[in-house]
Amino acid sequence: GNIIYFQNDFEVIELNDLLKKYAGVDYDDFTQAQMLKKSKELHIKIPKGAIKGKIADEIYKELARPRLIQPTFVINHPLELSPLAKRIDGEKDGVARFQLLVAGLEVVNAYSELNDPVEQMERFKEQEKIRKGGDKEAQKTDNDFVTALEYGMPQAAGLGIGVERLVALLTGAHAIREVMLFPTIKPKK
Repeated sequence: GNIIYFQNDFEVIELNDLLKKYAGVDYDDFTQAQMLKKSKELHIKIPKGAIKGKIADEIYKELARPRLIQPTFVINHPLELSPLAKRIDGEKDGVARFQLLVAGLEVVNAYSELNDPVEQMERFKEQEKIRKGGDKEAQKTDNDFVTALEYGMPQAAGLGIGVERLVALLTGAHAIREVMLFPTIKPKK
């Protein structure tokens, strides 16, 4: 029911600024325990084994993302959420990643690829610990990928565009299932 203006400049906002604005949470200053406490106060369900970045992401998805109606680039995601993304120079925890949101939908997810095999293996090990702690979405170690990085990978970036989300948005569909091409996932009438 909203009019979306694609011809205007898209807003660019840091994920932490959205957390501050819509949840009163400062990712940089809050500990994991404080994030968890705040999520309970906000009545946001947090998956078992969630770490600080995952808690922040759940708060963002519940409170901020639905309010991003006009096209908005969300930047500077926590490293914990982006184990394959390159770190932003001079930042401890931010990665070179952005998402484009329109009408509360994530239409684009993109990031600069990490191409350092040593750092990538360290991140995989950290992700495995998180996975053992109960977060089933944590990245599994990919030894073949690290081996390929050891041979050398040039600067690269990845961009994922949710075509079905974009089509749903542009056609006014109420659910992504309404625009999917595969009949096996469409509801039966």
